[in-house]
Amino acid sequence: MSKMKKALSFLLISLMLIPGTLLAAEEVPSYAAEEHLQAAELLSELGLFRGSDKGFELERAPSRIEAAVMLVRLLGKEAEATATTAAHPFTDVPNWASKYIAYMFSAGLTKGTSETTFDSAALCSAQMYVTFVLRALGYDDGKGDFTYNNAITFARMENLLNSDFTKRLNSNDFIRGDMALVSYCSLLCTVKDSENLLLEKLKSEGAVPAAAADRVLGYIRAYDITSYASYLENTSATYNQEETEDILYSIEGHQPFTLKLVSQWKGSYEGALPVASSIYTSTNWDGEKNTYTVYFSDGHVYIKDYSGTKTKMDLDFYNKLNELDSMIGPPVYSTVGMFSKYSSCSVSEKDGKVVITRTLSERGALELALYYIESVFENLDDYGGDEPIVLIRAASQSYIFHEDGYMESYTETLDFDYMGPEDDKCTVSISVKGKNAEPGTPVSIELPSFSGYTEAIR
Repeated sequence: MSKMKKALSFLLISLMLIPGTLLAAEEVPSYAAEEHLQAAELLSELGLFRGSDKGFELERAPSRIEAAVMLVRLLGKEAEATATTAAHPFTDVPNWASKYIAYMFSAGLTKGTSETTFDSAALCSAQMYVTFVLRALGYDDGKGDFTYNNAITFARMENLLNSDFTKRLNSNDFIRGDMALVSYCSLLCTVKDSENLLLEKLKSEGAVPAAAADRVLGYIRAYDITSYASYLENTSATYNQEETEDILYSIEGHQPFTLKLVSQWKGSYEGALPVASSIYTSTNWDGEKNTYTVYFSDGHVYIKDYSGTKTKMDLDFYNKLNELDSMIGPPVYSTVGMFSKYSSCSVSEKDGKVVITRTLSERGALELALYYIESVFENLDDYGGDEPIVLIRAASQSYIFHEDGYMESYTETLDFDYMGPEDDKCTVSISVKGKNAEPGTPVSIELPSFSGYTEAIR
């Protein structure tokens, strides 16, 4: 279980033990629209997706002609298409797309729906568009790589689609937002009989701006490195991690305060049942210390919250509560969200170790700042439904990975000012530092007596 997931799990279970806090299914938000917009913006930066005077129009169904033009772009042939002198026999193709269809017709990529019609205005289905994208990746349904009828299933098997997105495509109407997201994901797939991603192929052919492509590829490399580190952590028999979070907070004209949170995670899965501890120690503005602890032992989970309340539950019950984790946040489908969250990302090597440095975008930093304002400093209801005015001063993250692939250490900083509900200027500086032992290293876990814990009510 990753460090972040453990933290979410303990928070969620704490909520479960409070009457009236169970999350209802209808409260779970949909992130599809956000994914669609992020994909469209990224594709636009690469010159592969365009809108109209109405914007990207992500909620309407795409036409067959729009899908055909996207195929030409994903094939890296837009420049060739717009320069073609070839003709086509179709009478229902709009002028703006005529050269694209002429190129496709002359290259044998389309035959139309009859000798004189392309059926331009017909709606494009998910099945049709996925077929186009598979062809852009080098798969040939004419040679038996796949069939039109099983295009979506084949795309799932080739990791173009994941199970969640596959279900969405099979059960919902296909819209331009879906077209953008499928197109984005195709860029990160390997071209058939090649070691190159489709995006790398398009870059090498000059079909997309090199700087924009390098930005995306840099993020993807960073994502691959962090994903492998997470895999090592989640599959390790033991883990040993520590994190310190320092928050400096001041209101204009007043003495600044400091809040410190030290978190330690240790665990062993070498036996039939896990043995683990998570200890969170916070030091408040006035120097008072409070501790929140979670222990796994003998098939039970023991939680003592900051108020001193002790709760005990069996591991099966804990795991059932934990299943609601999947209802929190978007399904992990693609890396598309990174490009709006970060403004830059660099990957370098030093002394045999990999260093990833990322700067949060204004949007990503603002989301994080609002999280801290709401969870630590203010009641947002005091703003009368408006969000506080926030000025980001700095927001960055740095991670160091051992040559064996695991994350050794990380630092995160966030500095911002905001106007409080009484129009007081508040200044916040947050510094987070963490370190991990090598996965699999033996750990020593000290367990308390577990007296005084009350069985959780099911």
